Amino acid sequence: MSSDQNMEDDSSPRNDNKKGEDSNKENPKDNNNDKRKEELSKYFSIFYRYPKSSLLILLLILIALPLISNFVKGNPLLIGPENYYHLYQAQISTGITFYYYPLHWFTSYVPEKIFFLLPISITFLTIILWFSCARRLELKEEFTFVFTLLLITSPVFIFTSITFSFYTLFCLFLVSGFWLLSSDAQLPRYIAILPFVLTTIIDVCTSFFVLILLLIYYLYYYKRSLEHKRMLIIIIGVTIFGTIFNSLLLRVPLLQEPFHPTSLLPELISDLGGESGIPFFTLLLALLAVSFSWKDKKYRYAYLILPLVIIAYLLSQHFLFPLFLVVAFFSALGLIHLFSSSWSLPSLKKFTFWLLMLGIFFSLLTYMNRVSDTGPSAVEVDSLHWIRDNPQDNSNQRILSAPENGYYLEYFAQRQPLYEYHLASTYPGLVNTSEEIFASTYISTTFPLLQQYDLYLFYLDPKTRERYPSDQGLFFLLKNERFKMLYSHENIEVWQFE
Repeated sequence: MSSDQNMEDDSSPRNDNKKGEDSNKENPKDNNNDKRKEELSKYFSIFYRYPKSSLLILLLILIALPLISNFVKGNPLLIGPENYYHLYQAQISTGITFYYYPLHWFTSYVPEKIFFLLPISITFLTIILWFSCARRLELKEEFTFVFTLLLITSPVFIFTSITFSFYTLFCLFLVSGFWLLSSDAQLPRYIAILPFVLTTIIDVCTSFFVLILLLIYYLYYYKRSLEHKRMLIIIIGVTIFGTIFNSLLLRVPLLQEPFHPTSLLPELISDLGGESGIPFFTLLLALLAVSFSWKDKKYRYAYLILPLVIIAYLLSQHFLFPLFLVVAFFSALGLIHLFSSSWSLPSLKKFTFWLLMLGIFFSLLTYMNRVSDTGPSAVEVDSLHWIRDNPQDNSNQRILSAPENGYYLEYFAQRQPLYEYHLASTYPGLVNTSEEIFASTYISTTFPLLQQYDLYLFYLDPKTRERYPSDQGLFFLLKNERFKMLYSHENIEVWQFE
């Protein structure tokens, strides 16, 4: 396989600054662009005729599949602990969490059964704005198409699309900010300050991510008007101020912690069984792009953001989504480069294309088979509602369960757990206490801890039983006469400590 001449930057804006050239003169770069479009249209013939409509329809199908699966099973259409963390925070929103007021108003007037429509609507609005933003930024059509295709076919994006997630809103704010900033009119550029500032309410590293993107935007579009550059400098300054203000006064953390148990590689690669993740072949394409693009000066600005997303993900796997955006960018470059090159064996080129596409969609399908098992199930919701409706005269005391169940206990049962998973690094003492209670087989150790932390109820579901052995620790001590079973249904039990 031999490559063509060095590929033009598929993600960079078109250069329309040359003047005085004969418009009828043949341009080799335009010929290369036409060749790439023709080459890609052979492989994406189904989508490439109507790219935007096709991608939106595909996104709708991919989002609908897990929702239909949950509906058939009778499970809630909102899945995952982060959904219920935000819904509970919206219920108890106070002055310092004022940014939950819009969600509070939404959940106050909209029936709970259609809550799931809000994140989906935000996702579709974001994609539509992205198409318009890509056109304003004069990105190559083939790059916009391939990047969006890789974006919407990744489990991490699908999961974010159906979740009340920090990054659902982050995407909307980010895209709308650049959409307004790239406007030719002056007023929209001033309004762009608002969405960029709103991105700073997640965590400090996400704010740095936005600031680096703004810097890259400035470096790529520095030839625009002086007024445009001044506005961009003002936005960068206000975003820096918002980052400092939120971290000091609103106590926005350096990084948001995950809301479920994570592991470095399974959380990154969806094929290894994580809650979402990135398809293996998408990562492979990104590595391919990195292998050739580092030599090209046209890509040098993209490397400014790589250290941040890699280090932040190593520190907290919740930062997977910003990392994925960078991976999708390089993956799109890699795919375009791979299939715009001349191959000595065209049949091998076609085989490689189908291998990559089938690998990506296989990762997506295997994810669809397990996403509806994320929880909560209908049985779990019924059990939590039973706890809510039967206060046992101790409704203010904490409940012991697996940490990821804490979000469901707060929202459905209206009870406080011992601790929640995303607070593990903030309250390591409670983590150790919980593990000690579940692991200890001595009454002299367990009972004082239960009394010290006012733990009188235990919510034991299959996830908790899988994590801790049934023949030792707390499950063994449940045989003691001071423990009483209050509720049991389909392997879910509620016990009381007297």
